[in-house]
Amino acid sequence: MPRRRFLSPEFFKDEDLACLPFEARLLFQGLWCYADREGRLEDRPKYLKAELFPYDRVDVEKLLCLLANPNIPDRPAKVFIRRYHTDSRQLIDIPEFPQHQSPHKHEPDSALPVFVGTTTDIVRLTTDIVGASTDTCPSVIDIGERREDKRQRTKDKSGKKSKTLLPPDFTISYAVKTWAAKQGFTRLEERLDHFKDAAIAKGYTNIDWDAAFRNAIRDDWAKLGKNPVSQVPDPDEIHHRFNKDGTLETLTRRELDAEKEALRALEQVAQ
Repeated sequence: MPRRRFLSPEFFKDEDLACLPFEARLLFQGLWCYADREGRLEDRPKYLKAELFPYDRVDVEKLLCLLANPNIPDRPAKVFIRRYHTDSRQLIDIPEFPQHQSPHKHEPDSALPVFVGTTTDIVRLTTDIVGASTDTCPSVIDIGERREDKRQRTKDKSGKKSKTLLPPDFTISYAVKTWAAKQGFTRLEERLDHFKDAAIAKGYTNIDWDAAFRNAIRDDWAKLGKNPVSQVPDPDEIHHRFNKDGTLETLTRRELDAEKEALRALEQVAQ
């Protein structure tokens, strides 16, 4: 049965507790409420998870192991709880509980066996810490390293940029302008306005917004005409050619077209 307990402001400045992740510190506080007047309670990780972290994904078993074996630098013997079993019951003892709590005078005496310090469970926990099964009882350093490693593995595994919302300053890039000119698409500013309105209204996310804009132009989101404007040759476009005598001659497209028409007329006369 949970009970009301005292919490001193010094708790938040405790340097030993500062070595623990915040989930372990919160669990430590919660254990006080479920401990009896002597600081003892049943070691039931699943029950404690349901009572103390009903809305969070927290591994209480690992946190209990951490509280029992924090491996604090310069204080290797420091523990916040002691896990033990007796008469087939798994129990927890909070050593410093009597120093920080003043139970109500009518609170019943503890009905749980006293921790004697020489139990099989303590040996098991110690073996887990020293041996290969650190996944069961991680140290403070283990948890910190695993979180960093997980973030790094996730980053390395993906190797890709994340999708984002349309940047507020998104505009027509030089690459898009060049592509549109080659494809014959015009009225880019109108297309951009329609594209931005649609992307913002529908909450679209993309990795490459230039590519998304090009697709919107191709698919004619703005309903401005799907087919690109046909390229009309510039009559004054310059062309170069070598004559039979090896001289370089410069002609405009207009002159080339006139020459072709003249050749075509001569062929018709010859026929």
